[in-house]
Amino acid sequence: MSGVVVKSIAGIIATLGFALLFRLKPRHCIFATLDGAVACISYFFFTAIFPDNAFIPNLITAFFCAFFAEIFARV
Repeated sequence: MSGVVVKSIAGIIATLGFALLFRLKPRHCIFATLDGAVACISYFFFTAIFPDNAFIPNLITAFFCAFFAEIFARV
């Protein structure tokens, strides 16, 4: 369980790092980081549900990321 938490925190920090690397505005960095958090959490959640399959968790996580990115783009 602690490995999932560490990986989630690392993924969120990495998302923030990419946002800063690509020089996003500070307002957009927050939303990019939130989208990275949604991606990490949903990936680990769906990997626990479908442990024998790699395609399904990635597909559902991509849907979640696209959905939240669309919501955050309108904010």
